[in-house]
Amino acid sequence: MDDCSTDGSQGILERYRNHPKVSKLLINEGNSGSPFRQWAKGLAEARGEYLWIAESDDYADKALLEKLVSILEHHGQVGIAYCQSWRVDREGNRLFSGRKWYDAQWDYDHIHHGAEEVKEYFVQVCLIANASAALFRKSVYGQINQVYKQYKSVGDWQLWIELLLKSDIAFCAEHLNYFRALDTSVSFSSNTKWIGILERYKLLAFVKTHLTHLNTQKYDHQKKYLAGMWARLILSAQADNTLSNHWSLLKLAICVDRLIIPKLILLLVRIYPWKKKSASN
Repeated sequence: MDDCSTDGSQGILERYRNHPKVSKLLINEGNSGSPFRQWAKGLAEARGEYLWIAESDDYADKALLEKLVSILEHHGQVGIAYCQSWRVDREGNRLFSGRKWYDAQWDYDHIHHGAEEVKEYFVQVCLIANASAALFRKSVYGQINQVYKQYKSVGDWQLWIELLLKSDIAFCAEHLNYFRALDTSVSFSSNTKWIGILERYKLLAFVKTHLTHLNTQKYDHQKKYLAGMWARLILSAQADNTLSNHWSLLKLAICVDRLIIPKLILLLVRIYPWKKKSASN
């Protein structure tokens, strides 16, 4: 699949059009504007029992699919199986392990109940930091409403939550995935900050609508984090710092956090003097 890229990828892909292991080559005439629309397009064409989003900048250990397929084969209630990742630079040199993002439970293989995982962890953080590290069931994917397609920034996070409302999740502690994030990716576009805040509020609203008894501490921490991001956006010189964007944010945020207005005022009062002092220096 190619989303109308300008780096010569289409020519490389064309060489594999007739390869026996390539079932179809999909090249867009115009950029879709969202990697998650591309995901949905590719997943709709998939014919296998399991789905793997192998993103172009990442690569995997030869044993990744063998290990994750085995987990899904032996645990019918599991809809997503994912592994530990290495973060690597452009040349493939290891920078650090994804282990730094997790607590002690992620030192070992484990299986967790899907909805409980959302309540305890996904309400605050996307545990699957890299889609290439995960394998999931097509049968479970076929049961979700695919809300994630509407996102531009955190659609992966939304996808995992939708799948976890229908199934359980398994983790393999082996480092079988290599995650290479580049600053030129769609997630670093000029409107990322506003879109990121908006979509995180949208994601929280989705979770709140579908689940009860969330981990209050983590839910409140995420609300506090988003309020802080928003306050800094208000004081920034970014092009997306517009009244209409803030109004869109407010209408959504107030559904998640009824105290968002006083929180913002308090944060702005605290941040502004520091911001002004930094600018003068």
